[in-house]
Amino acid sequence: MKTLTAMTLAATLMAAPAFASKISCDSGAQEGWMSKDAILETAKGLGYDTRAVKVERGCYEVYAISPKGQRVEAFFNPTNGELVGVKADD
Repeated sequence: MKTLTAMTLAATLMAAPAFASKISCDSGAQEGWMSKDAILETAKGLGYDTRAVKVERGCYEVYAISPKGQRVEAFFNPTNGELVGVKADD
């Protein structure tokens, strides 16, 4: 049983970077994007304690502390503010 649990944990940890690399946004031209301040406010409204924001793979990537207290990178679609993925910060 311990072996199965360890294997499951290892598979989950190896999948996290793969998940993050698959996150992308079909965001179009930046003229149609929300402002960085608006994305930070959106993240705060979802309970994230925001630290910084940058553009990554056509998404806004927000560095934050999650509502559960974990350091994360939250990815938002810059055209509509939709949360498209969250990756635990390593």
